[in-house]
Amino acid sequence: MPGWQTVEDRDGNVYFIDRNGKIWTSGKPEFYYKPVSMNGLDYYVSHGIELIRRHYYFEGLTILKSILALPASNQNVYRAQVKSSQVINTLIKREGERFTRLNARASLLLIKLENKTILIDDRMQFRVEIPHRVTVLRRNMRERLEYLYQGVLMGLTVKERMESNKNEGERFDALMVIDAERYRSRIRSVRQLEMNWENNLGGFGFKRELRDSYEHGRIYTFEGSPSSAFSGFDGFFVKGRYGYFVRIISSKKLVERYRKELHSLMKGFRI
Repeated sequence: MPGWQTVEDRDGNVYFIDRNGKIWTSGKPEFYYKPVSMNGLDYYVSHGIELIRRHYYFEGLTILKSILALPASNQNVYRAQVKSSQVINTLIKREGERFTRLNARASLLLIKLENKTILIDDRMQFRVEIPHRVTVLRRNMRERLEYLYQGVLMGLTVKERMESNKNEGERFDALMVIDAERYRSRIRSVRQLEMNWENNLGGFGFKRELRDSYEHGRIYTFEGSPSSAFSGFDGFFVKGRYGYFVRIISSKKLVERYRKELHSLMKGFRI
């Protein structure tokens, strides 16, 4: 449009500003789970509101809730959170009981602070800080009676890509999966959860060694057969009726090189 300005912010988001200073975005979903950060705050607020206006409720609500998850460290964030809250409250009044289902779908939030991506699920009640580039590849949900399951598969970029390899397409150094469950009754122990997963999977299929053990969690290292190229970490965590199985898997070579960092990532899983 004549007189409009094209802007690309520090998060790589592209939007337009008209002559009156109003921000315009595409109004359509442009990504599948992108971390919200302070660097692109103007874009994320405008885009989240516009998505809801155009009835992309899940995508818009996910962005606005992610804005609310940012620490209110300055006036810009505070104003963005006030505006996001107003839009969400209007949506609650308009959708009524349907908002409960919508809010459950929009429970997985991603924010970026400094060099960390923080993954939060406000329904399954977990949080993990990931000091690497994260790509959400798949999310599954199942619910029946008093049982609830959610699985998230992510690709991690642990090491920087060489310039010559950056155009080879999306590649990941490691995969991280979080399987979260809510049962009908309280889980008695970490061992009970571990045995349940072992029965479901028919055994873990790896040589495993206990690395850390405490009241609400256990962390193992695992390694495939001599002919296998993979190894990594398994974590089991419990909190009341909630149980979590977390796996980080990569090549033996990369795990050996970044063992300390990947172990720290697993230990940083919070419930």
